[in-house]
Amino acid sequence: MLNTVFNTRAMEFIPQLAEPVVRLHLLVVDADAAVRSACAEIAVSLGYAAESTGDLGQARILLRGMAADILLVNLPPGSSQGLELVSEVKLLYPDISVIAMTASGSVNAAVEAMRCGASDYLTKPFAIDELSTVLDRARSAT
Repeated sequence: MLNTVFNTRAMEFIPQLAEPVVRLHLLVVDADAAVRSACAEIAVSLGYAAESTGDLGQARILLRGMAADILLVNLPPGSSQGLELVSEVKLLYPDISVIAMTASGSVNAAVEAMRCGASDYLTKPFAIDELSTVLDRARSAT
């Protein structure tokens, strides 16, 4: 028995590199700070890397400097600036999935956003599971 104990080789530990976790990047654009913050926090809890801004000009700057995978953009009633951003993003960054957020009852704005290149939309107010579902669909399309 002593022979067995002294002649056994020590087990070697060989570290293996794990595949890096790929986190999709989400940019939330909404003038309402509470909505913007909530969407970003929910996205982070779902495993996304999230940035947010309330300014459309700042959104354009952020898009130039980061590789966003999903854009979640509010379409305020009575303004075409959100739709212009959707069109611009789809022209310049066709691989970004765009999700439009509209106020309840603004179905026309959602339809117009889809025509401009949005892949999905949410009507405000929405539940956490609705946001999660829409982000999952966008993730599958990416």
